[in-house]
Amino acid sequence: MAEQIHIGFGIDKNFGRFAGITITSLVHNNIANELIIHIVYDELLPEDMDRLKKTEQLYRNLTLHFYQIISTEGMTFIVPPGHITQAMYYRYLFAEMLPPEITKILYLDADIICKGDILPLWQTDLQGRVLGAVRDWGEAKSCGRIGLKNGRYFNSGVLLMDLVKWRQLTEITAPMIPGKMSVSLTALTLVWLVVMVQTVLPAAVLMMPAAMAVTAALQALVAP
Repeated sequence: MAEQIHIGFGIDKNFGRFAGITITSLVHNNIANELIIHIVYDELLPEDMDRLKKTEQLYRNLTLHFYQIISTEGMTFIVPPGHITQAMYYRYLFAEMLPPEITKILYLDADIICKGDILPLWQTDLQGRVLGAVRDWGEAKSCGRIGLKNGRYFNSGVLLMDLVKWRQLTEITAPMIPGKMSVSLTALTLVWLVVMVQTVLPAAVLMMPAAMAVTAALQALVAP
């Protein structure tokens, strides 16, 4: 029996075409399961939206859901200079924007190519943690760059999220912040997540570069 796997993307108009490539690679390598893709976005080029919808029509095991951010009123985005945009925060909005019956989601950056079965990753036991992640290659340098003193820095491009627990944490932190739910609130929740993060990969693999670790342990996802 095919298993439903919920996969999430957070993108803007710069990554619509790349998300299509990632989705196509996922479908080709996971024919036995039903892939339900949730795309949180602010704006997509019409031609990219058209291609995504045509891709959905090509595969019987693919369903796409789109969640457009119409207004960012009440949201606070801290965007560093460079290639990063506010879309980097959209991965943290799944718990708020997706229907409550969706209890788990696998977030993927839209610049990833899937090379195999993602079911073992999807079925990873988080043992009560809020999310699963891979400790990043070069984490000491990254921690020093942002002043993170605990020495733990994970790759946010592949995240297995327990949305039930995420929503519970949001309920706890909501009274601390006046006004509507926002990315500021989600960022505060993320501080809690870093403390409780559960690594997806075995400890023996964590010393490897992130892409190598994913390939070796999961034989499914690699960054291009």
